Amino acid sequence: MSGCTQSTVEEGTRLIGSYPGDDATSPERYRPFEKWLETRFGVLTLYVNADDDERVRQNFLSGLTDVWQTGHVPMVTWLSYVDSESETPSTITRQIRDGEYDAVLEWWVDELSAWLAADDPVIDGPRRLYFRPFPEMNGDWLPWSVLEDDDVEPFVDAWRYVHERLMDAVDADDPRERVQWIWNPNATEHTDVPTEASYPGEEYVDWIGIDGYNFGDSSMGDGWQSPESVFEPMRTRLADLSDRPVSIPEFGSTSVRDGEHDVSAKDEWIDDVFEYIEANDIRMVCWFNIDKETDWAVFGGARGTDTFEDERRDERYRVYDSFRERVQRGDYVGGSTQTPGVLSSNHFQGRF
Repeated sequence: MSGCTQSTVEEGTRLIGSYPGDDATSPERYRPFEKWLETRFGVLTLYVNADDDERVRQNFLSGLTDVWQTGHVPMVTWLSYVDSESETPSTITRQIRDGEYDAVLEWWVDELSAWLAADDPVIDGPRRLYFRPFPEMNGDWLPWSVLEDDDVEPFVDAWRYVHERLMDAVDADDPRERVQWIWNPNATEHTDVPTEASYPGEEYVDWIGIDGYNFGDSSMGDGWQSPESVFEPMRTRLADLSDRPVSIPEFGSTSVRDGEHDVSAKDEWIDDVFEYIEANDIRMVCWFNIDKETDWAVFGGARGTDTFEDERRDERYRVYDSFRERVQRGDYVGGSTQTPGVLSSNHFQGRF
């Protein structure tokens, strides 16, 4: 990967992470999950509305510090809304490219570069983050979706524009040691424009991300899907597009199969998806641990194959045993408060 300064490759398999649910930056949200897992996540997937109220944005930055100081690298999913998702026009990438979003963008450039540059009293070494703007652009449900050929150029231009503004502001000899950029389509293409057309280029991308879910027979599903059927068509295409390391920033499975909740089927799917991950050199995976469209959670959700009792909090959580077993068995890399930069430089940049 260009920009890497270390030539050695360290031991390890891949990074383990999660979106732990609402209030994702709060340790109260992810600490019980990690206690059950007996592993600290290396990465926490976070979401922020870029144009939210400034108080909300400041709270998010404070949350980044909590995530970092508890030994995790934050993955900032930067959603370029105007006020709210519903109020954001489908021309948003054109507006960003043309400088009409600069007031919002400059706030984030200033604040994130300052956050990265701060001397941390808890964690030794440089602060770091993953940056994931404009995710799932090959879907048809987001303002920045690339729905027509005419949307391709504005999308690519907007990506490069945001990249250049932020990376120019990062005070480091090698900004890629501090910020890694994840270009992140959905596993299933929902437009007639090939996903590959929206690739900004190797100079602007550090990781390939693929979001994918087994919706099964839930209200949004079209039938039970194996991990291979979810991920493999897109993974193969993107492997031909780029040699950047591959990640799965969001993944999950419902338990709804054949008209009922089948927790054993979901447990088996979890086992199968880790088989798929390990067989295909996926170097970062983050489970989407919240019951949103359906019952995605593997910890603390509506269902599970077992329960976990956190005596300190006097709480009992439903869990899926196979998730814990596969993480413990698979030599997954978590974060550490004792490691400068939380992760080694190699692990942060996907060099295993």
